[in-house]
Amino acid sequence: MKSASPPASLSTRMVVLSYAAYFFYYFTRKHLGITTNALIESGYSENLIVLTQTGYGVCYAIGQFMSGSLGDRVGPRIALTTGMILSGLASLAFGIFPFMAILAVGLTLNGLFQSTGWPNACKIVAEWVHFKHRGKVMGAWMTCYVFGSLVSKHDSGLHPGGLWMETRFPGNRSHCYRRWNRPGHVPDQPT
Repeated sequence: MKSASPPASLSTRMVVLSYAAYFFYYFTRKHLGITTNALIESGYSENLIVLTQTGYGVCYAIGQFMSGSLGDRVGPRIALTTGMILSGLASLAFGIFPFMAILAVGLTLNGLFQSTGWPNACKIVAEWVHFKHRGKVMGAWMTCYVFGSLVSKHDSGLHPGGLWMETRFPGNRSHCYRRWNRPGHVPDQPT
């Protein structure tokens, strides 16, 4: 018995939303690397910044293994949205609190929150796109990480100097996904 493909409008919506989700993850992923020189010039310890970046990478790597299982348990849409909100809060701390200890803890944990992106966004696409079309769709969809990185770096370059104190990052992402994650807005899986 063949499973029916989801309606094209819902399938397209889920692909576009998952693309946007992963695209916007980069707006809370790149800011420490971009602002490192400004932080060092402001008197922050270079060693602590390096340890924070290392902690971010370790948490991101460990989180990649945990995030797939989390998506299987709670659903990829919920895992993705939760990771985005928590990443936004960690980035908000980066912009509000000028204390390096808070920055170090928040951004290290941000690696864990960021890791919810890739496995859950890919799972959303896999669930909503029929396998016959998945190769073409994923080929186009995978540009989200290239363009997300490019645009977030460009955006950061438009705001030199004071970027690390700006708190506008989390709002860019979470606004779209509050609507997406409303109960009953879209089902977790095609029926």
